[in-house]
Amino acid sequence: MRNQIEMIIFLLFCFSSINAQEKLLGILPLSNGKVSYSGVETVTGTNMTQLQQRAIKWFQPQEKDASRSIISKTEEKILGKGKYKIRARGVGLVGYDMEILYRIEISFNSEGYNYLLNEVIGTTEGKFDLIEKPIENWNDDFQNEERRNSKNQKVYPQVDEGMREVIESLKAAMNGK
Repeated sequence: MRNQIEMIIFLLFCFSSINAQEKLLGILPLSNGKVSYSGVETVTGTNMTQLQQRAIKWFQPQEKDASRSIISKTEEKILGKGKYKIRARGVGLVGYDMEILYRIEISFNSEGYNYLLNEVIGTTEGKFDLIEKPIENWNDDFQNEERRNSKNQKVYPQVDEGMREVIESLKAAMNGK
């Protein structure tokens, strides 16, 4: 009996560690070492055509500091790109303005849709030119890992909040709200 309980606990531990998503500095979700947000959503009372129409409408400009555009579309999938602005607070004396660029893929099925937001890039004006880097490499000019992580611990929550707002906006649009 004791061996069976130990085996069940061991299997539960293994199962939960396999399903746990890796996170960059415990903040941004990673897939294959890259920041990636994904999900599967069920939308009742709609069909693929209605979902696609809602997604197309969602891509139209709505917010002042955010924009989205469609790159390509088929009946089953829309590929697009988007961006939003954040103020990187807590970094430097006053912080700095940053644009977050991302790629989005929405796949439709008879029960709902899947979304994938990835290829997340941060951009900001540097001293001499535009700084544009994958968010996973943000502040990589700091050789000291502890200092780099300290700065990113302040920037990444703002990036995560913005990505979650994009997802919530998509969900609301796809549910007809």
